[in-house]
Amino acid sequence: MNSIALIAPYEAMAEIAKEICEEFEKPITIEVGDLQEGLKKARLLVEKGIEVIISRGGTANLLKNELAIPVVEIQVLAYDILEAFRKIPNKSQKIGIIGFGNVICGSRKLGEILDLDLVILTISKEEEVSQKIGEATEKKVGIIIGDKVVVSHAKELGYPSMLIESGRESILQSFHDAHKILEVVRSEQGAKNELERKVKERTAELVKVNELSHEIEEQKQTEEALRKSEELASRLAEENSIMAEIGRIISSTLNIEEVYKLFSERVRELIPSDRVVINLIDFKENTVTVPYVEGIFIPGRQSGDLLPLAGSVTERILNTPKGFILQMEDESEMSAKIPGFLPEFRSGLRSALTVPLISRDQVIGALALRSMKSGAYTDRDLRLAENIANQIAGAIANAQLFLEREKLIQELQDALAKIKALRGLIPICASCKKIRDDKGYWGQIEVYIRDHSEAEFTHGICPECLKKLYPGLYPDDT
Repeated sequence: MNSIALIAPYEAMAEIAKEICEEFEKPITIEVGDLQEGLKKARLLVEKGIEVIISRGGTANLLKNELAIPVVEIQVLAYDILEAFRKIPNKSQKIGIIGFGNVICGSRKLGEILDLDLVILTISKEEEVSQKIGEATEKKVGIIIGDKVVVSHAKELGYPSMLIESGRESILQSFHDAHKILEVVRSEQGAKNELERKVKERTAELVKVNELSHEIEEQKQTEEALRKSEELASRLAEENSIMAEIGRIISSTLNIEEVYKLFSERVRELIPSDRVVINLIDFKENTVTVPYVEGIFIPGRQSGDLLPLAGSVTERILNTPKGFILQMEDESEMSAKIPGFLPEFRSGLRSALTVPLISRDQVIGALALRSMKSGAYTDRDLRLAENIANQIAGAIANAQLFLEREKLIQELQDALAKIKALRGLIPICASCKKIRDDKGYWGQIEVYIRDHSEAEFTHGICPECLKKLYPGLYPDDT
């Protein structure tokens, strides 16, 4: 019997999960069931020995309230909601979003960015769905998007609907989180079992040999070991909570500049640092851009700056590609190894931790943490930073694509605004050849053409006019 189970609210999620399981090398039991049906199946699995359950949306909330075992929630990313918007054929109609708060989080900001007419209705339990669909009808909503329970109710009422589906990355991340939590649960249970065993053994020995003081000391040591185990479990739980918050923050909007300060604060809670930077690689120009910076100021290394890829930390990440920790103590040694580090060293930074940002098997940049303290980072910090980078790389890649698209649209709009063309009927005097403009004024033909096109004029006199204007200089040949 497996120790982890997924309760998928809809069949398509179960199919994606089965594909992931084949690559994941760690078996996970998969069942399909939404809300009460999912709860029923989850209880049966718990009776059979399941220790951790994965689910999404309202089903995840219900399982958390009803079960005594840990429940890992599959995060609904901004990209998942964006994909649902993309599938709507008529985006000019009024769109209703109905769902639990953990499913529709961030949809309002996406609607503003995409200029969609949204009606957002939040539910806290299944019984509210029909009421919210009624409110959507009153507000002239053309189509409803939401999770499984919302879409099922909408179809029963004959209402057009679209399911918000979780992507492969979200499901895979939940699998990783579930296995981490399972390790913590088993570690804690093992410590408790070991404590109970030792207490029983020592109590029996105390009765026999009356070595009370010695046994009490050993019991204290066992209790101390249990306390440390519980502290470790608590710390891991806190780390998982912050990691989930980081994922929610970075995926809540396609404009990462809006949330980067908050993201940086959460990263510093896990890994204390004086500077947090995201670098992105421009493969065409062979350069590195610095789109996001938080922390101490370094000239030439701030947001918007452009750096050569050669000799940089990001180049080392690209060539490896693995995260690394570097202690910066000697300037000459630093200059020989990675000359791109020198501005940071001269700004007082002494410890560097850098990990790759990988999206679709391609290194797109690096997450860089810096500290003014020597020996500030450990292997544990490196593993945490790699987990953070894995969680945010996809969202950053999507954000960059969105920004490039917006820039291209603006450039096209600017270019169109500069285009001038002459078309239609143009009023021209039959005698003097002046042209009447849109305001009714008559002006020279060259002025009109210059103002309504990209053409410029230079003046001269044709041979025929020379003869008329200067007959003495240019007599008639006849």
